[in-house]
Amino acid sequence: MRLRLQESLEQTVASRAHELEAQNFALQFQMNPHFLYNTITNISILAEEADQMTIVAFCQDLSSMLRYISSHDTSPVRLAEELEHTTNYINLMKLRYEDNIEFHVDIPKQLQIIYIPKLIIQPFVENAFKYGIHVNPPWIISITSQVDNHRWKLIIRDNGQGFQKNHLQQLKHLIAITDPYHRIPNLKINGMGLINVYARLKLLYNNHCTLDIDNHPAGGAVITIIVNKEVSTDNA
Repeated sequence: MRLRLQESLEQTVASRAHELEAQNFALQFQMNPHFLYNTITNISILAEEADQMTIVAFCQDLSSMLRYISSHDTSPVRLAEELEHTTNYINLMKLRYEDNIEFHVDIPKQLQIIYIPKLIIQPFVENAFKYGIHVNPPWIISITSQVDNHRWKLIIRDNGQGFQKNHLQQLKHLIAITDPYHRIPNLKINGMGLINVYARLKLLYNNHCTLDIDNHPAGGAVITIIVNKEVSTDNA
């Protein structure tokens, strides 16, 4: 009993530490959230008065993203919430790159209600976007899934140049040696720690979770989150 309590305490402390690190990465230049919300609201009002509805939509997506990442609640969220956050990010990118971006999500309803750690999907999509635009457009990013009775997968793929061989080997090595309780190598992808993401997945799913990073035979990078458990809607 005492051992289980100790393990539970260690997991809680580690989970909180990694979540705070993830928030710090995502909000490196965070100002007071109330100031940001009020400023964005004022911009939205001025844009609406000028009939600039594209700017209004931009403000709405940005406000939703800030609200999502600035929350101090470290509890897991529904996959649907993380997908919405990711879609808001893509919408902001489309304001600049317009039809050069194609974003596809194909996730069944049964999987969208499961709980995952916050800020898990969007960082991978951001990374795909960062490195995927060095080829001729359209730049395609997709999130798909596979589900059976004993496990489920989330697959994030782009049609960019893929990982360089040395970088890919380094990533695989760091994933292999990551222990969320004791050893977490420091590696960042566009402001978010790749290993931080993996560590938080491990904290939630323990040894039932794996992360595969590779290049797709048809081109581009592909990241696969694999959870070897039946689909559950429990927040645990």
